[in-house]
Amino acid sequence: MDPQTSVDPHTPSKRPYPRPMVNICISFLCGIVYARFFPFEYTLAFVCLLFLLAVWWKLTRDIGPGENKRIHLRIFLCLTALIGALRMETLLRQWNERAKLVKEIADSGEHLFTGTIEEIRILRSGKASAVLANVRFEKRKRNQVFPGRVELYANTGKLASFLPGDQIQTRGQLVPIQGPSLPTGMNYQEYRFSHSIYGTISIDDDIHIVSIPSSSSFQIGRLRGFAYTALRRIHHLLPEISFRAPDDRNHDRQERLSLLSSICLGIRGGEPVDLQLALSTSGLAHVTSISGLHVSLILLVIAYALKGMGLKRKHAGAMTILLGIVYLLFTGARIPTLRAVMMAFVFIGQFFAQRKVDPLNSLALAACVLVLICPGELFLPSFQLSFTAVLFLILHRPMSQWLDERIRPRWLAWIPRSLLASFIVTAALFPFIVHYFHIWSWGAIPGNLLAIPIVGCLLPLTYFWIASSFLSLAALTNVLGYAVAYLVALLQGLIHFFSDKEMFWGILASPGFPLLLFPFLILLVLCREESLLIHWGAYRIRHYHAALALIALAVWIYSCPPIFQPLRVDCVSLGQGDCNIVCTPSGKTILVDGGPKPDDLENRRYSRLTEFLLAQGIRRIDLMVLTHPQSDHIGALGDVAAHFPVGLLIEGKTDCDSQVYQTFLQTIRQRRIPRKTVLAGDRIQIDPAVEIWTLHPTPESLATKDLNENSVVLRLQYHDFDLLLTGDIGKSVEKELCDRYENWAVDLLKVPHHGSRYSSSIEFLREIHPQFAIIETGRNSYGHPHEETQKRLHSIYAHILRTDRDGTVQLRTFGTGFRIHTTRSNHLYIHN
Repeated sequence: MDPQTSVDPHTPSKRPYPRPMVNICISFLCGIVYARFFPFEYTLAFVCLLFLLAVWWKLTRDIGPGENKRIHLRIFLCLTALIGALRMETLLRQWNERAKLVKEIADSGEHLFTGTIEEIRILRSGKASAVLANVRFEKRKRNQVFPGRVELYANTGKLASFLPGDQIQTRGQLVPIQGPSLPTGMNYQEYRFSHSIYGTISIDDDIHIVSIPSSSSFQIGRLRGFAYTALRRIHHLLPEISFRAPDDRNHDRQERLSLLSSICLGIRGGEPVDLQLALSTSGLAHVTSISGLHVSLILLVIAYALKGMGLKRKHAGAMTILLGIVYLLFTGARIPTLRAVMMAFVFIGQFFAQRKVDPLNSLALAACVLVLICPGELFLPSFQLSFTAVLFLILHRPMSQWLDERIRPRWLAWIPRSLLASFIVTAALFPFIVHYFHIWSWGAIPGNLLAIPIVGCLLPLTYFWIASSFLSLAALTNVLGYAVAYLVALLQGLIHFFSDKEMFWGILASPGFPLLLFPFLILLVLCREESLLIHWGAYRIRHYHAALALIALAVWIYSCPPIFQPLRVDCVSLGQGDCNIVCTPSGKTILVDGGPKPDDLENRRYSRLTEFLLAQGIRRIDLMVLTHPQSDHIGALGDVAAHFPVGLLIEGKTDCDSQVYQTFLQTIRQRRIPRKTVLAGDRIQIDPAVEIWTLHPTPESLATKDLNENSVVLRLQYHDFDLLLTGDIGKSVEKELCDRYENWAVDLLKVPHHGSRYSSSIEFLREIHPQFAIIETGRNSYGHPHEETQKRLHSIYAHILRTDRDGTVQLRTFGTGFRIHTTRSNHLYIHN
């Protein structure tokens, strides 16, 4: 706060606010980012910090603190960046140490785990997950504290009778959190580590989950326990109202209960899958988290109520801050809540202390405190979405004031002002939404305009309703209960309306980091109070000129073809099945097989393969290849065909009557995708620099009924690099290929049939002699990959990579040598 400013906070002033925290925050965040992507030794950073402190002390003695302020400021900002780097290095060390400890616990076998349910999430296919806090496990007949949280997976029926706050006990095998098997916009390992989740437990049907009595200290001594008690009261008292058929009423009630628990209590209490999908596509998911809207409303009501009771301003401010801390602990202290409470404290101090405070300064202070507590939050969507929304609302506040001054009567100004705020927030969050979720909802602009007033009324009514139920005021409880039920039903209908209409949302591929910066630059340019941006002689450039130029540049970059791009080959880790993606230097995309059946445990509108393609910025599949019509190769091809334009589908054997294949063909016919049958000797023209030949099947092999032996075998050559994709062929086809072709050594081999013992004969391997062999497999009951197959690969000195252990294998080459990176094991191989 600036002690030199006027005591009246409502007096307008053109003098800019001092913003020391903005520079400090930027330096601190830069240090965290550098340490995250370019980690260096902890001791080296500490030595640099001591060196800078010594230089600063020397300069202070020689030139005095008042002289050459720029030098002092730069050294101070460098020190701030180094402190941020040290904090990130400390967190990375802590993650590594806890990961090693969890691995030791997992290697010691099954254990009896006890914990408190913090959050329940309903998944597809009858599955659910629960996050357990305060976890203890039994080892050598002694209870020990687990170093973090555990995520429990079980059938929905096993967790249906539990609520957040219940203490449970079960036996299971701990699995450490590993790196991402499929690289997308979100790094789920870091996401879980940032939330102190270091292991998972999958409960089989024959293992029971037992509820154990909760200690009174948990229910009374901790503020979060009151939230769990209120949740039980809501589940018991919420009136039964429904505008749908009787069969859907239980589903409706569950959705409303989950909305109330998340909006008012900050508890994720088992949202149904339909509601989760509706929230993600409607753009209204932010209303279900305790954020600035909730905190501002609650604290302002408390502040003015205390002021109205006759307390002095400073006393009312102190009481409001104290009650704000209570509310923070009551609702779970998540990132949006922490940010909102800290900013609310600053503004409450401004009002009650009669001092002016710059909102950017307070936002920077909140960001610094949060990343100092947990630097990993900086790389999570919740932090980025929350702070970006508030940042651009602050920057565009002069535009809202301009509307207030020109619209008469004044009470009508809230409509365009609210639409402007909703548009600005939606545009500012566009890069993050597309990068992380690949769904862009323009229905969020009118949706927020309708949903925010509903939430504003729902919050105080729900708290008064819960309080009246504890005070045994039956009549008031019934009236408030029906008011709450109708409001939450209205909000539920609004969410489903903006999610069901596909005109309100669409799926977008990530355009890449440079293009994602353009919305930020455009909004930053337009947020200037003065329209004149550059005055250079007779030339005057205004901010809307620069914004139009940035828009034109972004469109040109997005539409121009790629240049100097390497050949990319991704062997995608989707489980027990094959999936390979080839991106040619001219930007053409080839998709070979679609992996196993899409994982129904994930709550999304598209498959994991579609998500991976969107994260890679792929907007079109130029060539889709189905090596043979089996379910572990068809997999998500139908879902990909439904979301991407496909130029051509090529197949080998087409006379298969399996249900999976017929369903896939139905999608192909609906999308009017051309099909072509290929045979040995066919050449596929898709990129002038890349040559693709079909080596199998032959007309004779197509007459057989064995689908594996009819697999399409492709050889791809790009300058000196050779790739062989083999499907599920066996030893007989391998022998035919060896007899038919000569001098066809390859650099990368997709091992046939997931490493089966009946494939990859020693004669075949000696003939092609691959440098790297990729085995695409997952959890299975067939024994893939077989030990004999791996021994044969070792005998020819091939380097073996497995998608179940190494994750997705990503190869990049310009035709001479190549680089391979594995996502889960995080290894880099360079072959020249």
